[in-house]
Parts: sequence; structure tokens; C-alpha cells
Amino acid sequence: MLILTQKKATTIDVIGKSPNSVGVAVELHKKGDPKFYRRIDINRAGNYKVSFSLRGLKSGLYDVKVIGGWAHMVYRAELQHYLKVIR
Repeated sequence: MLILTQKKATTIDVIGKSPNSVGVAVELHKKGDPKFYRRIDINRAGNYKVSFSLRGLKSGLYDVKVIGGWAHMVYRAELQHYLKVIR
């Protein structure tokens, strides 16, 4: 998974590859909150790019998580460092 960010950005872009036809869920979480703020489901195999708009996002630290699975296996990926949103 590759996260593209920049100063004065208007979106958080997530680029990845879904390994199977079940797809993945890409979630945006605020630090300390177990519920996702926004979620985008990818329901196909192959490469994907999703964008989370920063419009309406409050200042704070955010994490991006990618969740998928196949049969009895579940796999997850998340950032090693939080993204900082400043208003």
C-alpha cells in the first residue's frame, strides 16, 4: 500500500492491489476512535486507487487501514505513522 500526501493537500489518496475477487475495505480512522470516519469498499481484484476528501475533516491525527480476507484468513494493513490534518 502506498499513501500519497503533501502539504496543502485536499485528499488522502490510497493506492493498492486487492489480491482476490472479494476485495478490500479502505477505512479512515481518527486517532483514539475505534470507529471508522469514512470507508470505501473495493469489490474486485486488482489495482485500486481511492481518495478521502479532507473537506469536513477536523484537525487531528488520522490513520488509514486496509482490511480484506479470503476464506478463514483475514489480513490488515495500516500506516506506521499517523497523518496530521491541520486547519
